[in-house]
Amino acid sequence: MDNILDPAWQIDEKPFHAESLILEDWIPLGMLRQCLIVLTDYCQERYDCCNLYTFEDWHEKDGQLTRRRRSSYADLRQHLVSDRALAASSPDPDLYCAYYSETTDFLLRYCISPISPTKSVTWGDFSFSGDSDDIRGAIAQLKPITGLPLNLIGSSAYFDAISGR
Repeated sequence: MDNILDPAWQIDEKPFHAESLILEDWIPLGMLRQCLIVLTDYCQERYDCCNLYTFEDWHEKDGQLTRRRRSSYADLRQHLVSDRALAASSPDPDLYCAYYSETTDFLLRYCISPISPTKSVTWGDFSFSGDSDDIRGAIAQLKPITGLPLNLIGSSAYFDAISGR
């Protein structure tokens, strides 16, 4: 979390006020990249007029708050040009990269983690939090990606659970 989103999470304000679209299991890196492209397109279409921020999300590791940095959809898309670029965008295994609009209408997080050093497949995870309209829209856009283990959960309950709260 960063110093903007952490207080919002504590009192269930957006983007934690409604639902989170999560994965039930890790997915291959190529499939994660497909999902992130779809979600980036969706968010840019809806929130292009807003500034975008990014931060390294330590929420699940140790709860450390980090500072946000100004970003853009173009910056995010640079990480999505290839599987290699996406894998390189993660500063630390099991650390989530997070993006949100200045209006805090959505929060998009992703993580890259090799499940086993002996396997050649790299795996990933994502969560997308927002209001019910954004979640329904995201689900509709992601539907063509077959085999995607999507699950819907209340945002507050999800973030409480992953933080151990």
